[in-house]
Amino acid sequence: MRHGFQTVATIFSLWACSGALAQPQQAGTSAGVTGGIQVASAGAVAGAIGRQVRSGESIFIGDRIRSGAAAGMQIVLLDETVFTIGAESDITVDEFIYNPANGSGKLTASIGKGAFRFVTGKIAQGKPENMTVKTPVATMGIRGTIVYGLTTDTEAIIALGGPGPGNNAGERRGGLRLDMNDGSGGADLSRTGFFGRAVSGQGIQVQKMDAATFARLTGPLLAGQKSREQQQAGAAANQNNASSSAAAQAADAGTAQSQSGQSTAPGGVSSEDYSSMRVALQQSDSAQSFSSEDQARKGAIAIADGPTDYDQLRSLTSGSGNYSQTNIFIGNATGAGGSGSYNFSMTVDFATQSITGAYTSIFVTGGPNVVSGDNLFFGQTYTFNSGPTFIPLASSCGISSMCTGMAILVNANNRIADFASHSLIVTNGIHSSVGGGNTPPR
Repeated sequence: MRHGFQTVATIFSLWACSGALAQPQQAGTSAGVTGGIQVASAGAVAGAIGRQVRSGESIFIGDRIRSGAAAGMQIVLLDETVFTIGAESDITVDEFIYNPANGSGKLTASIGKGAFRFVTGKIAQGKPENMTVKTPVATMGIRGTIVYGLTTDTEAIIALGGPGPGNNAGERRGGLRLDMNDGSGGADLSRTGFFGRAVSGQGIQVQKMDAATFARLTGPLLAGQKSREQQQAGAAANQNNASSSAAAQAADAGTAQSQSGQSTAPGGVSSEDYSSMRVALQQSDSAQSFSSEDQARKGAIAIADGPTDYDQLRSLTSGSGNYSQTNIFIGNATGAGGSGSYNFSMTVDFATQSITGAYTSIFVTGGPNVVSGDNLFFGQTYTFNSGPTFIPLASSCGISSMCTGMAILVNANNRIADFASHSLIVTNGIHSSVGGGNTPPR
């Protein structure tokens, strides 16, 4: 227990204060990787071709990540900030200092080109001014929100996606400050449905969202959808390998919705969700409601693929959903974390509005994280919950490690809570092992 999150904070402090440690500092984890995604480590020669990124890998400070055509991914940072990038994009986490004991820290990221979406995490929750996102033309200061953007060498288009009433900065509405890098001026964005357009040599103009601009912002994020669906289609033959993209979509949108109060899905959304995303950009208050499963079955409207929220889950009033998966691979994420496996099971009782589940037979060997068959249980009711069905678990495990689990229900096949995505991180504060997958449909 004493080697859990407090140790993580201590290690981060040592990394921040000393260059003596040769091992790079982890900022987060890759998820939902579709298509060609390359990462070049910090210090690599400019223009160097990086290695292919897979879901579940550690992302380190200074890693430059570039996506190809019809590609996309999520970067889930340790403070629960989530970046989604679309096709032909380029992002680097330049600075990341985080103390999980109190949520404090500092985050700076650079987006060189392409389409992106991000949702602020705990660093921005504590001190919004400690999160900065740079583009070649302008720099963003954040106030607890969801942001869509598109940038080139000479232009940046930034739109406020909307924080909703439960945004993580404790404000009714979030916002951002956009400043030209050449010091020629700036503008504040505080209303959803508006965007700032920064152009080199011309300054910043704030305008109302139009269909053409919205298509520019979201089109590249949707480009990886076909690849994601192809991966999911192969899940029956190779479920562990194909499961990562839906799990990452859940991680992105789950974090986004729990912090923002929005019910829009992340990059990689279905075409049905496109219209809901547009409405969310044009509204400034509560999240958009979803139709019930019964209405969808009658053909009234389609249920968009993506994370299930609690309002949707409460629309199911009888029966139960059973979700399970066995022998999920846990891989070494930091070079010496060890590897192993675990089982996942979860039951949702729609009548009593309760969730119970467990991560069982957790085994990790071959590194400092030694876990020998631990079983960890979780449970909750959701009568009064809001946002996504984000179901966390954190507990000491093994000899001196911390196990952190996350599960989220996901809509698919025109069904609410069709399957569950889940992940498990085992860490001793220095080295981590990560596993995850998707259950078969309920």
